[in-house]
Amino acid sequence: MKLVYEPPRRTDQPRKHACPDCHFCQFCSDARCHSCREKELQPVHSLDRKLNPYEQAGLYEEVNARFEKQTECEVNG
Repeated sequence: MKLVYEPPRRTDQPRKHACPDCHFCQFCSDARCHSCREKELQPVHSLDRKLNPYEQAGLYEEVNARFEKQTECEVNG
């Protein structure tokens, strides 16, 4: 016995994406759709907390070093 109403699936109407928790497509905006679907695509090791200033600075330096290396390879390559 279910305590939550689940309407029958409608297969006759087009859907943007086959979202498992939607009973019918409401044609959400692309931004909302992306934010919901992004949760499925996040890697397991993604950050679940905010970085402290030291971690932010370290990440900033790491990203800039990779960018500079990539730019250098494109110029010299």
